[in-house]
Amino acid sequence: MTHGMTTLVAGIATAALAISGSAMAGTPSRTFLQPRLAVGERMTHVFSRAISIEGEGFKEYVIRISGTARDTVLSIEPQGITLQEHYRYDGHAASSGRWKILADGVTHCWKGRCSIDRDTSGIIFSHQLWGHVPENIHVGSTWTATIAEPWELGPPGKETVRVVGIAPARHVVTLVRTGSGDYKAGDGPTRAITITTSDGKALEVTVKPGASRWRGRTIVRDGIIVGDTIMVTRHVTLVSASGRTFSGEERAYTLENLLQDRT
Repeated sequence: MTHGMTTLVAGIATAALAISGSAMAGTPSRTFLQPRLAVGERMTHVFSRAISIEGEGFKEYVIRISGTARDTVLSIEPQGITLQEHYRYDGHAASSGRWKILADGVTHCWKGRCSIDRDTSGIIFSHQLWGHVPENIHVGSTWTATIAEPWELGPPGKETVRVVGIAPARHVVTLVRTGSGDYKAGDGPTRAITITTSDGKALEVTVKPGASRWRGRTIVRDGIIVGDTIMVTRHVTLVSASGRTFSGEERAYTLENLLQDRT
């Protein structure tokens, strides 16, 4: 989503240094996925994430997170792009900080700490989760993306990306992504939550995820995410410290929309 959360775009690579406006080689429609920014440009996004787990023996577990973030481009240099972000998660105080997209296009540095960005929905189109775009794209084009590492909402896996719309006059491309994958043995997220059992007792459990499937729809304009919706579903096993287990079905989704359209 954004950098105040569990920080969770490669193909930008050297083209990331051309984000200020030069077009990358290929058909015009492919360049619409190439991020193009200018110093002083501002982007305001609204976002939310929800997780629901249902099953026998416990009440539905639900958590929701939402907020807004405004990013202003401060500089564009050979080393990368620096932005100032002001964000606020609902229910928490507003905060801000500087972050940087390095020249490789996938490393993000937030307040001096750098890591590979694995956001489900970010402000900039990234090949990290979308794979490498073919030379020529049109409505109906498809390609396969390999996701090698766990990301914000899902495990490593394979993803099929399909172009469902292109508006050349507006430099807009609409994509649908569908994928599936599974966490490696012992590599799944060790997430502890507190559920309420059917008899009304609070119980802390660890969530052990199973195979995941996802589907999402994203609108991109000149490399900037205008709107993104994605939902991941999977079977999970909940295990308490005493060994008590529950089976459940998890549904997790994120929504992100550009509120202030690049002004």
